[in-house]
Amino acid sequence: MRALAADTGKALEAPLVDLHLPWSVGLRTGDTSANERARQGRRLPTALIPPPRKPDPDPRPG
Repeated sequence: MRALAADTGKALEAPLVDLHLPWSVGLRTGDTSANERARQGRRLPTALIPPPRKPDPDPRPG
């Protein structure tokens, strides 16, 4: 799942560099350090990629 988030981040960053947009992309996973989380809290990236969630095995309500 972490690899999926990392691949998504790379896929978002590539066109930003090509288009010279001043956007920042951040990843938030279970391995994100406390320092990095605090930095993201002080200055939120333009695009923050949260960890993917596992699908619900029984999506029926109730």
